Amino acid sequence: MQIYLARNNEQAGPYSLEQVNQMLASGQVVLTDLAWHEGMSEWKPLGDLTNGQLVYQPHFSPFQNQTVQSRSEATTTSSSQQNKSAWANHNQPARSTVAFQLASVNKRVLAKIIDILLLWLPSSFIFSQFVSPEFMRKYQAIAGQSVMPTPTQQEQMLNLLGTLPSTAYWAVGIYALLYFAGQAFLLYKSGQSVGKKALKIKIIDEQNGQIPQLTRSFLIRSIVFIIINYFAFFFIIIDFAFIFSERRRTLHDRLAKTLVVDANN
Repeated sequence: MQIYLARNNEQAGPYSLEQVNQMLASGQVVLTDLAWHEGMSEWKPLGDLTNGQLVYQPHFSPFQNQTVQSRSEATTTSSSQQNKSAWANHNQPARSTVAFQLASVNKRVLAKIIDILLLWLPSSFIFSQFVSPEFMRKYQAIAGQSVMPTPTQQEQMLNLLGTLPSTAYWAVGIYALLYFAGQAFLLYKSGQSVGKKALKIKIIDEQNGQIPQLTRSFLIRSIVFIIINYFAFFFIIIDFAFIFSERRRTLHDRLAKTLVVDANN
């Protein structure tokens, strides 16, 4: 089997299956590098072919395997001479310092919890400074009437919130603005939010393994989904359920074309 690799629009190869697995193990090739071999209709990330593992074990029928092996043996020499790598004009791919390891579900969940707490705990504290004991009694009286608020209760709650001074909303709004600005800066610099930095994981581009653009790492992954979840809370469950799919990609990962990997190295 002859396998071709590509990174940043530069092609290298052909390589044998054994060579590819050796390069995966050593970190010369990463899961976000593209790969193609006979039998594939298009280039795909190695991570798709290996299911996130650092070893590629393709499945062929016995007849197909024999055909591929014989063809590979017959053409290895000529192909090696004719297909000079655009990767620095040699048959070795650009060296990467590490092979990316997908972040565990536990790490991703804990990182998200940290980010949420950093937003809501200070916001709640700031808001509470403008709330009187009388306001809290009225609020608890309305909220305690039923689990699911009726339209009448919702109207009463809105009227009650309207009695708070505008400075309460301004104070919370300013904190939220500073929070998101700080998170955006961290994502731009390292692909990590505060929670991800604490858990030593980061966001990378699924194609080239680099830190993605801010429009994808922040606007699409965070802001867009916060807005969607505000209007459709159940969407959080649907989004999270996809983390158990191939390469642990949630819906916002797929939309932003990103992966979340360990950043220990």
